[in-house]
Amino acid sequence: AATFRKNYPNIHINLELYGFKELREQLNSKALDIVFVPYFELSAYKDITSIHFKDVELAIAIATSNPLSKLDNLTIKDLVDQPFVVISSEESSNGIERIKEACKLNGFTPNIIKYTKNMNSLILAVKNGDGVTFCNNKIPVDKKIRLYDYPNPSRDSDIFAVWKSNNLKIE
Repeated sequence: AATFRKNYPNIHINLELYGFKELREQLNSKALDIVFVPYFELSAYKDITSIHFKDVELAIAIATSNPLSKLDNLTIKDLVDQPFVVISSEESSNGIERIKEACKLNGFTPNIIKYTKNMNSLILAVKNGDGVTFCNNKIPVDKKIRLYDYPNPSRDSDIFAVWKSNNLKIE
């Protein structure tokens, strides 16, 4: 960060964590010039320009208190009878639809029992044993959560940089 500030003294960077809904609101109100969101969120934005920023690998997250966490390998098909926790549709309707579609392709409808406002609350719910979810495989984990690789050939969780197309500050 210090090198960036030295090389670009006229650019002010304020790193903040927001939920998906607040990111949209902050960008639309021009409180933020640029946001970083997963590809599946792009359709919720209007009048934007975006570029691919970072690849993201997905994982199935499950509490170590869940007997399934003892398996060497876990696939989405193993989750047929599991409760799911997801980020609320108010925050990200596209995120829920992705989970429903993935489960449908594997022959079942997810039993969504809890909706959270953000990723931190989502992971906390999994750690507490409320249910399972899909997430970035780079989340910090401790002894209460186990991650299993979840192949995602659609790459719809890759992170994109997004800004308003008419933002003259970003050219």
